[in-house]
Amino acid sequence: AVGVLGDDEFVPRVARALSRETDFSAKVALLGALRDLGGAAAGAVLRRFIASDGAEPWAPVVVPAWLATTAPATPVGLLLSLGPAGASVYRQARKLERIDIEPDWQPADGPPASGAAAAVALKLVAIDAAGQAERLEPVGELLPLLASPVPAVRGRAAHALGRITNRGIGTRWQDPAVGAAWRQRQIRRWQHWIDSHRGQPRDVWLASGFVAAGYRVPRIHQKHLWELVRAVASRDHLSFNAQRVLMRLTDHRPPSVRGSNREACRYWLRWLDKRRKLFRLDRPPTKLRRGCS
Repeated sequence: AVGVLGDDEFVPRVARALSRETDFSAKVALLGALRDLGGAAAGAVLRRFIASDGAEPWAPVVVPAWLATTAPATPVGLLLSLGPAGASVYRQARKLERIDIEPDWQPADGPPASGAAAAVALKLVAIDAAGQAERLEPVGELLPLLASPVPAVRGRAAHALGRITNRGIGTRWQDPAVGAAWRQRQIRRWQHWIDSHRGQPRDVWLASGFVAAGYRVPRIHQKHLWELVRAVASRDHLSFNAQRVLMRLTDHRPPSVRGSNREACRYWLRWLDKRRKLFRLDRPPTKLRRGCS
């Protein structure tokens, strides 16, 4: 509830609670609150949590099955369903249209026991939260995780980095057949991208990522709305960031769009097409209609 209804002034309180809390489910909810509160302070707390040594060593730990996928199915569902009042809080939040992720995924085997497995699981939750917080602070701590011996950690770190930086590099981070040499080459590519944008506002990172992927979005501005809609049908990090930018530029937070990125693309195409005069848009380009379909 604090994450949905509060603002960044709550971050220090949530951070203190996170440092003292011992219950796994409560820690998961606190990480979710940090993600939703956002801002530089929340980004810094997530960075420190990811950098903490509580989950080492990685290699001997068996990652719970419900956290072992490359991309979290629905992190908000996880973060809220673990608490006894999760469903009620979610319903209230949806009335405010502040959350845009479906709540119907739940871990099959519940939270892990305390100890190393719980520490790894919490670090994976923190990585997911960083990927959705839209902050650059955790980037430096996520990059080394691409060399982790645990495939789930590599995959989740790459997924979070893609969403934060709007750049996807490499697609086989969880493949056990891929050797360390390949991973080091991709990490160097990541490092080059990060170094070349260091010190720039995140909107510059976003625009650079869209341009690198072939979308004509040289800067984040309403005149590029149609091209942003076209990007919604693209890869995960591009679709995620395009939708977040569209929400910001139009001041419209739609209910969750179930299904594929193309369905989300069609939603935004219809919504903006009805409001072209408001946003001073021409008719949507033919290639946009084709891309959404």
